[in-house]
Amino acid sequence: AEAWVEVGHAAEEFLGITTQQLETMLAADLIALARTGNGEEDTARWLLLVELLQVSGDLYQQEGREAAAVVSYLKALDVATQVSQRRERLPYFITRFDGLMLRLDGYVLPAGIGLSLMRGYEQAEQFAQAEDVLFHLLEDHPGDESILEAGLSLYDRLLQLSDFKLQSGGLPRDEVEESLAELLDLKG
Repeated sequence: AEAWVEVGHAAEEFLGITTQQLETMLAADLIALARTGNGEEDTARWLLLVELLQVSGDLYQQEGREAAAVVSYLKALDVATQVSQRRERLPYFITRFDGLMLRLDGYVLPAGIGLSLMRGYEQAEQFAQAEDVLFHLLEDHPGDESILEAGLSLYDRLLQLSDFKLQSGGLPRDEVEESLAELLDLKG
C-alpha cells in the first residue's frame, strides 16, 4: 500500500496526473500530458512516466494481478517506443526496452508496439534485437502484411550498411541475407 502511495505522489507532483489516469489513459494521451506546462517535450518527464508505469506493473505483479501488470508494462513500452523515435532521446529509453521485454516474456506484443520497438532497436544499432522482435511479431501475427512489409524494409535498410556496422549490431550480412530470403519466401 505504501508503494502505491509513492507512485501516486510522484505521478501527481511531477506529472500532474493521478494513478487512475496513469492506469486508464492511452499512451499517446499520457505522453501529451507529460509535456511541460508550455507544451515542450521533456525527456525526464517521459522517463519518469515509463518508470511509474513499470513500477505499477511490478506492484500489480506482486499483488497477483497479472492482467493489470501486463497492461502497465505494455503501456510503458508503448510510451518508451513512441518518445524514443527521435535519435537524441533513444539512449535514455533503450535500456527500458530490455527490462520491459523481460517482464513481458511469453506475452504477445500488439503489432504497433512491436513495430515501434523493432524500429527503436534498429535506430540504436541493435540489429539482432530488432530481428528478434520482427520474428516474434511474424509468429504472433501470422498473415499480417504490415509486419512482413516492415521486415522487408528493415532488411533493405540493413543491406545498405557496412559489414562492420552489421557485425557490431549482432547481425552479420549473411544472416541478414538469409532472413531476407526467408521473408521473401513468406511473401510468396
